[in-house]
Amino acid sequence: MKKKTEKRNDSVMILGQEYKVKKTVRSLFIFEKMADKPFEVKTMLDNYMFLYSVLLACNPDNVLKWEDFLDAIDEDASIIDRMNELLSDRNELDLLLNESKGEEGEVKKK
Repeated sequence: MKKKTEKRNDSVMILGQEYKVKKTVRSLFIFEKMADKPFEVKTMLDNYMFLYSVLLACNPDNVLKWEDFLDAIDEDASIIDRMNELLSDRNELDLLLNESKGEEGEVKKK
């Protein structure tokens, strides 16, 4: 009996493929290389390039072309919403974890 493939809670579906979404240092490097400037999201193009960089960094075995990414977003704007939601959730988790650490990086006891 084959296992049913479940959609991961850290992914987005684009053109029938599942892509992991997570902010990583590699995604920032990819953005800087593509944009030829230091990482900073100021424009809509910057935002889309960053989201595309996240896909490239987290899915090296399932590369999506830039044009295909843009076409997919044109067809389904919820892709951007889902990716932003996943990245926002991760930022909130990181903030909570950092708040629970003391000055020396140790977890505070309650």
